[in-house]
Amino acid sequence: MRKTIASILILFMLLSVTVSCSSKPLDSSVNTQVSTAAASTTPSSAADTTAPASTASVTPSAAVETTNNIPTPTVTQTPTKAPAPKTDPGLNVLLDKITYLEEGTAGSSLKQASAAGKILDWVESTKLNQSEVEAQISSYLVSSSDSEVANLLVANFKTVSDTVQLIINGDSSTLASMNDSGYVLAHSKYTQAKWDAFVTAIQVSTDAY
Repeated sequence: MRKTIASILILFMLLSVTVSCSSKPLDSSVNTQVSTAAASTTPSSAADTTAPASTASVTPSAAVETTNNIPTPTVTQTPTKAPAPKTDPGLNVLLDKITYLEEGTAGSSLKQASAAGKILDWVESTKLNQSEVEAQISSYLVSSSDSEVANLLVANFKTVSDTVQLIINGDSSTLASMNDSGYVLAHSKYTQAKWDAFVTAIQVSTDAY
């Protein structure tokens, strides 16, 4: 009986050893599979993480290179021409009459009165500004072939200017002379400031000649 029990115990112990040995490889294979899975997972996640970082590092430099290659547009400024001053051909005709005005001859006083009335009406009605008037008088002097044109204009303009001033002042004797000259004044009143500006234009232009 004891031998039988002992045999059973020995058999049981052998079975236990066999079972324990057969279970160890299974655990090892499981651990190996888990390790392999973990190992295969790690590079994949690392690759995923690294890829955006490398892309981000490349993109700015590419953008900089593209920007540097854009040519800078050349801006060309077109020079602007100053507008030519306005002129009035009628002024040259009147300046001619004054420059070559005859004095001391028969009817010269009437010619002076007529010239005074015409230039006064022109000054009162002109649309030219002061600089344009001065420019035209200067051009008249420069373009003349007469070397004495400036001296003649200054001398005769003094006589005409005295008559003009009497007209502006309403001098009855001068106004009567105007009627005798055959020239009819275009205005009943005249602006002193306009005439003074014209006198200045004559002085400036003849002094600069």
